[in-house]
Amino acid sequence: MVFSQAMKFIKVALNDTVSYVTSGKLVAPYSFVHPSRTIDTYLLFLGLKNTLYIQEDQDQYCLDKNTALIMDPNKKQSSFKTSYDLSYYWCHFYFNNKAEYIEYDQAIQMYQMMKNNVFADNNIILIPKKIKLPYPEKVNILFHQLIDYSYGSYYTKAISNYFLTSILIELTHQSMNYFTSNIDTNASYQFTEIIEWIKANVDKPLSVSEVSSAFNYNPNYLSNLFKAKTGYSLIKFINKTKVSKAKELLLKTDKTIKEVAYDLGFSDDKYFMKVFKMYMNMTPSQFRNAHYNIHINSK
Repeated sequence: MVFSQAMKFIKVALNDTVSYVTSGKLVAPYSFVHPSRTIDTYLLFLGLKNTLYIQEDQDQYCLDKNTALIMDPNKKQSSFKTSYDLSYYWCHFYFNNKAEYIEYDQAIQMYQMMKNNVFADNNIILIPKKIKLPYPEKVNILFHQLIDYSYGSYYTKAISNYFLTSILIELTHQSMNYFTSNIDTNASYQFTEIIEWIKANVDKPLSVSEVSSAFNYNPNYLSNLFKAKTGYSLIKFINKTKVSKAKELLLKTDKTIKEVAYDLGFSDDKYFMKVFKMYMNMTPSQFRNAHYNIHINSK
């Protein structure tokens, strides 16, 4: 998979499935020129045979075999060169959340954080605009299933939304694994080590000074480094990690709120409740009661 640092990445929060419109497989055994048009949907291509020469406004792309490309809505699409003996999958769709483009360095940082579960959840689609797939057979199978199910006699079209969302998740997964396996520098390794150390010591009364001391960093430097890489402070990550563990204890044990607080290194259960509410918008008791059935079924 070859990327340029000038390449842009599409980032979308995935709170729900994407909205499928239509899809198909183009087979052009002779010459082919893509129609000149402007449409309001995103368009996903997956190259199967030979090369499609496609232009988006002034930007030109070569869609080769085992390459995925996402075209933006409301931009003029046209061929800039005739293709021959061409085949590719295509799908029109909408993102249900706002899509934005981010730069290479920001995307790499996000991939690292997603890989290390820094975020509360990883419900994010993050794909280079054009990708040479390392494992194209997986996406090929999903695309074939998408088309098969979309034209089947199912009682709901929601199945198409789920299959298309699965394709975009697989594209994100392959991209993330590629990048995290090729940028394992000493700095990124140590950053990962710090995250894992915090998780392993979540039952202790952690502070910025204590974490910094464990890794021989200046506290201000480590806080700034953490902010640059994650977008939020080191103490916020410590608290989010403790709250995440607290949720698990509240749902899977019968421990009191005070016991949960002490198990996570809080000497004051009232302060623990304040921190929990800050991140969850509810008290620990309200959280446990809201998930009472889940708690019972987990035993």
